[in-house]
Amino acid sequence: MTDDIRHSDSEPPIRSYVIGLLAGALVLAACGRSVEPVEPAAVAISEGQVTVEPETIRAGSLRNCPPSCPTLFEITNVGTEPHRYTMVVGPHDPEALPLYDWQNAQQDFGMGPVEWCVFMEFDYGPGDPPPPEELPAIEARQVLCEQAVARNQRIVDGPGLGWLGNTAGEWIAPGETVEISGLGAGTYIIFCNLPGHYEQGEVAAVVVLEGDG
Repeated sequence: MTDDIRHSDSEPPIRSYVIGLLAGALVLAACGRSVEPVEPAAVAISEGQVTVEPETIRAGSLRNCPPSCPTLFEITNVGTEPHRYTMVVGPHDPEALPLYDWQNAQQDFGMGPVEWCVFMEFDYGPGDPPPPEELPAIEARQVLCEQAVARNQRIVDGPGLGWLGNTAGEWIAPGETVEISGLGAGTYIIFCNLPGHYEQGEVAAVVVLEGDG
């Protein structure tokens, strides 16, 4: 009589358990690596400059980090004025990012340069008036845009830059610190995209390497 060992669907073979345990161990190991402490790059924004220390960081394994991703950058406004930090990723020269010519706004967007400068901040247009509570901020932006266009204080703008988030940037107040996580390996260029600020030198690059070195 020949032994005939069969396994029903409800009773998988022991090797399935072993494979399952090994797979689970690998997943846990990967997740464990993803939350190892990382010394983040300190990014300081102030009037006329952005500094990064260190300029290159190693972040262990980044492939399985959500939801507990390590903090890679700590961006702090060490100046006395508000700024708008913006990031792009890719092999770009930090000193040669494309600048937008305000005079092209009519051709590109069907509105004047000042009007487009305001629109890109608040995202409204003809037939879509902004809510009343935004009017004071819009009026302040109008003044800023008029000055920027008159002085040709341009902003960084262009396709193919690998934008991360809003091209206009995110406000950061004096003394405020923002932590950035959830990014992969690459070269990140961090700058202020208020009109004229990039041209004044408010830009720096930081390289994120995956692995422990």
